[in-house]
Amino acid sequence: MNMPRTPREKIAAALSTLAVAYFVFWACGPTASFVPFNPPNTNEIGAGISLTNNTPVEVFDNRHNDPDQTHIRYDGQVWAEQRGTLFSVGLTVFFGELQLFGLGGYARWHAIDNDVASMGLELQMGAMWVALSVPTAFHINDTTSIYTNPSLGLRFTHLYLPLGVVHDVGGGNIYGMAGLESTLADEEWSLMPKKWRLGLGAGY
Repeated sequence: MNMPRTPREKIAAALSTLAVAYFVFWACGPTASFVPFNPPNTNEIGAGISLTNNTPVEVFDNRHNDPDQTHIRYDGQVWAEQRGTLFSVGLTVFFGELQLFGLGGYARWHAIDNDVASMGLELQMGAMWVALSVPTAFHINDTTSIYTNPSLGLRFTHLYLPLGVVHDVGGGNIYGMAGLESTLADEEWSLMPKKWRLGLGAGY
C-alpha cells in the first residue's frame, strides 16, 4: 500500500522536476542563427542545417575527454519572420544532436538600415533560455550582404560569434554561415567546449 507523501516530499519532487526541466530546456537554447536583415515590410520562412565539431562529454565532466574523439554533429533551425519598418518579430524551432529540440521567438529593433549597412538590437527568448544579440549587415551590392549576429545568453553556449553571407536569388535568399561558440565557464568543467560551426540555409 502506497503511503501518501508528506509536504516536504512533494516539495522535493517538484524541485527535482523543475531542475530536470531547466536542464533540458536550457540545453535547447539556439546555437545557430541564420536570420539576417530582410527588407522592410516583408516576411520570410526559412530553414538551415549546420555542422559543428564537438568533443563528447563524459558524465558532465570533460576533463577526461580525449581530444582525438572529436566528432562532427548536426543541428537544424527553422524560422518565420515578419518585418515592419522599425521592428521584426519571429519564431524559431531548433533540433539536432547538440540542441535536442527547442522553440522560441525573437524581437528585433532596426536602428540603422540603409544601402550601406544595417544594425539593430535583438532579444531572443525560449523555454528557459534568453539571449541578447546585435544583428549587423554590410551590403556589398543589391543582392549580396555580409552579416553577423553575435549573441550572449543564458544557455550552454553563452557566447556565439557567427559570420555569414546572404545572396538574393530573386524571391528568396541563400545563406552561408561560419561561427565560433564558447562558454564563459571554466572549460575544464564545461558541458559545451569551444567549437566551430558551419551552416547552409535558404529562405523564401
